[in-house]
Amino acid sequence: MLFLNDLLGTALLGRLILCSPLFAGLSFSYQLLYLLDATGFYSLGLHALGIHVCRATGQELMDTSSRISKIRSRERERLRGPPWLKAVQGALLRCSYTMLDYAQTGLIAAVFFFKMMEWWYQSAEERMSAPTVYPPPPPPPPPKVAKEGISLPNDRTMCPLCSQKRANPSVVTVSGFVFCYACIFKYISQYNRCPITLMPSNVDQIRRLFHDM
Repeated sequence: MLFLNDLLGTALLGRLILCSPLFAGLSFSYQLLYLLDATGFYSLGLHALGIHVCRATGQELMDTSSRISKIRSRERERLRGPPWLKAVQGALLRCSYTMLDYAQTGLIAAVFFFKMMEWWYQSAEERMSAPTVYPPPPPPPPPKVAKEGISLPNDRTMCPLCSQKRANPSVVTVSGFVFCYACIFKYISQYNRCPITLMPSNVDQIRRLFHDM
């Protein structure tokens, strides 16, 4: 039963995939023929319903406007009652006519206003939800060299302890100065301090540098 359901679902999906481009091509053909005045039907659905879509000419628009004006004039002439009641009814009719005349413009303006407000609030929400980017903090000031500590060599690639080019450079985390690993390990194991700043330290605070700049 499950296999049959899967088979039917696959067949239905295949038919939908096959019919979708055919329907799109048929719709495009109807629209193209309509633009070329080869048919009076804009789409297959309108053809099935027998509805012709055509653009009104200027004379037809003028005739329609004149016909609407005559109908409204007759409706105002049919008003009955005392003068004040006829005035109120006439005002209500004029308001309803004005609303009908400008309904399309008002609808377009309302849609435009709605889309503008949607864009405005969406932009504001994106600005509020966006992470705040702060500038990176300034680097901490370098540690002070103690007067009784070992002086720093002019060549920064030299180890202050052995005055040779550093081998296996390692940093003391409490001060940030770099030494040979063997030199600084031996010194801290013996004195428990940084040899330059004399800050208390231990061998657990030695870190190997794999990229010595």
